Formats: sequence, C-alpha cells, structure tokens
Amino acid sequence: MTGAPIGIEHAALEALRLLALPDKLRELGLNQRQQTCALATIIGRMAQPGSERATNKWLRKSSSIGELFRIDFGALSDMALYRASDQLCRHKRVLETPIFTMAKTLFDLQPVVHLIRSHEHLF
Repeated sequence: MTGAPIGIEHAALEALRLLALPDKLRELGLNQRQQTCALATIIGRMAQPGSERATNKWLRKSSSIGELFRIDFGALSDMALYRASDQLCRHKRVLETPIFTMAKTLFDLQPVVHLIRSHEHLF
C-alpha cells in the first residue's frame, strides 16, 4: 500500500459498480481474484492511461487502490494482471453492449454520428 490519495480510484470503482460491471464479470465466470485484477486494470487505465506495463506499475507504486480491494498489488505477478486484460479482451463484446446501454441510461446520453469525408481527415 502506498498511502497515495485514493479519490479517482474510489470514484472509478463506484462508476463501474453503477454500470454493474462486477456482476457481469462474475456472470462470465471470473473468480474473485480475476475480477479484482480486471477492475483494477480498468480503473488504472481510467486514472492513468498508458500501456499494460505502465498500468501495472501505477497499480503497485502510485495508487492506493489495493486498499479498496483489500489486496496488495505489489504481491501479484505481472501475469495475473496481464491475464485479467486478456479476459477483458476475450469478453469485450459481451461486456461492452450492456455497459454502453446502462451508461446511456444513467447519463442520459444520446447517440451521435459524425460523418467526415475521406479527404477531410482531422489530425
């Protein structure tokens, strides 16, 4: 545990709970440790976007997220976190659809389509 501030981690976890993501991960057959690693990986990407390696380092050295999950991420192998990312990718379609639907409802979002002509790329 780092003793670092935990505000963003707590807010992100509550947002994922509102979207029922922990329940969905459980329904997909992830055990408690796998769920924790998957949620922490998502929260890490939300709080400090970067590569998987950078996210793992952030979880261990810069975040107090372990206090929310009651787990020492410093004691986990990189492979445990990489496997969690693999599981999220494997179930991407199953996870995205209900989460997107729930987010639209929670935040009253309206779908918007932007059309750009091929010669008008914006960089």
